[in-house]
Amino acid sequence: MGFDPQLFAVKPCSEFLCTVCSEVLDKPMCVCQEGHTFCKACISRWLEKQQTCPTCRCAISQASLRPSRIVETLIGALDVCCHHSAKPNDDDGAHSSVCDSTSGQACAEEPAAKRQRMDNGCSWMGALRDLDGHLQSCGFVPDPCPLGCGASVQRRKLEEHSMCCPKRRVECEHCHEGMPYESLEEHVAQLCPMYLVPCTQKCGQTMPRKQLSAHLSADCPLQPVDCLFMAQGCTVRPRRQSLLQHLSNSAVEHSMLSAERLQELMTDMMGRIDALSKRNAELEESMTELRKSHKHLRNSHKELERLLTESARSDTFNVTWRITGVKGLVDAKQCIYSETLPIASACGGMYLTLSFQTDEDNIEWIGCYLSHTADCGKTHKIAGSSISFVLQSGNITETFDDGTKISGPGEGWSDFCKVAWLLEDDGWRLSGDDELQVELKLRLDDRHYHVNTYLPI
Repeated sequence: MGFDPQLFAVKPCSEFLCTVCSEVLDKPMCVCQEGHTFCKACISRWLEKQQTCPTCRCAISQASLRPSRIVETLIGALDVCCHHSAKPNDDDGAHSSVCDSTSGQACAEEPAAKRQRMDNGCSWMGALRDLDGHLQSCGFVPDPCPLGCGASVQRRKLEEHSMCCPKRRVECEHCHEGMPYESLEEHVAQLCPMYLVPCTQKCGQTMPRKQLSAHLSADCPLQPVDCLFMAQGCTVRPRRQSLLQHLSNSAVEHSMLSAERLQELMTDMMGRIDALSKRNAELEESMTELRKSHKHLRNSHKELERLLTESARSDTFNVTWRITGVKGLVDAKQCIYSETLPIASACGGMYLTLSFQTDEDNIEWIGCYLSHTADCGKTHKIAGSSISFVLQSGNITETFDDGTKISGPGEGWSDFCKVAWLLEDDGWRLSGDDELQVELKLRLDDRHYHVNTYLPI
């Protein structure tokens, strides 16, 4: 597309017109040997459809296009008006051409009066090549309102528009709050706290809007108020100036309402007292049960302390040791040790030991010993203590003599029981299936030993 012919101060000659778009050439391109010239954009679109010159129909291509610098320079020197001016050209062709088609010489310039711009348009006139630079500063170019009201305003009138734009910032004359002009009317009519408003009860007073609520709640003589006997049931809301008259005229009714209300409160209070009494009785009963439970627990605690004390001071202790897999132990002939017994002394704990061996006569024996876990260098009397093997047909028991004392290595019997004694005709006489139960009754010196109830059995 080219330049609009109406843009030019003098009507351009026909040689400067593009035959494709019928407008003044923009970036003219020579396309053939005949010198036919067209707008660059117009001929490029033309070649997308056909490869011939639009005028002479000779074959052309994109490669054959050549810029016409002379024509471009001549057109660039033509005088044009601003896009935002009143156009001097008319449509009857009365104006003479810039170029004479016969001689090619420029015609005389139009009289100065013809160049005068109308008041509603830009008066700028200059060479086409300077038009873009002028438009950068032209005051007649419309720009969007910088305040955001949506209006399109000529640059020269932006300051004038800023004085009447609905988005301009203004200050409320009453409260001095800043806001857009378009919000001022609503602000004054409904929101401004300092705007003087009349009392809504029409008492004749005016005041800032922010004081109206306080006026109605405390001062306005025409504001309806609650009767002082509202809590007793009075539903009348006289005006503030008539409240005393209402109280005087309705004294009897108020007395009756007060009596009825008092009766209701008394009834409610008695009900609450009855409920609290029942609850108190339930709590007293619960407290009695709790006292009984507390007394029982205290007695149980004392009894438990007594039993623990007696147990700690007792010099006889019973321990049971169950051994499984006895047949394999006999065949392997290896010693086995019990866990530490639940009895502690000043030199450590105690444990039981079973041994399996064969004597010189080839008799298999089971030995049993009682030992300390550490050698403290002291001996302790265990006279009267006994060890028993519990069997199906009876027990095998050995008792430590009166003079027996235990030291670090331990005391016991290497020939406690023959392996043959555990046999019957068809099997073992053990207390359980391949299980031997060993029972220890231990009498200890109270000066050196005590029960440790936290050691595992």
